[in-house]
Amino acid sequence: MLFLLYRESFKFLIAFDFSEGGIMVVDKEVVKSALEPLEESFASDGSKIEISSIEGNTVNIKIVVFPGGCRECILPADYLEEMFKNNIEEEAEEEVQVHVEIEDHSKEH
Repeated sequence: MLFLLYRESFKFLIAFDFSEGGIMVVDKEVVKSALEPLEESFASDGSKIEISSIEGNTVNIKIVVFPGGCRECILPADYLEEMFKNNIEEEAEEEVQVHVEIEDHSKEH
């Protein structure tokens, strides 16, 4: 049984996994800090990194490609997932799962 508790005032999510007796904590500020060095590179291609949600040890990230942005400059989602995972795990010092969604508005006027 998994029970999630998110405290907006503290900006972290706690997942209680009663089936295994463990507690996992993924701090949103740690995730932000891990992704921060990559933001400038994405911005130069006309896109932005957004943390969609954090569910237990899973971080869901959305890459938004703005109108006029370079969609071809963005790596495929599976490569981005591995890159973000490595950055977050290094910063958080714990194992995480990362899912990336790419929202493409590059062809919009």
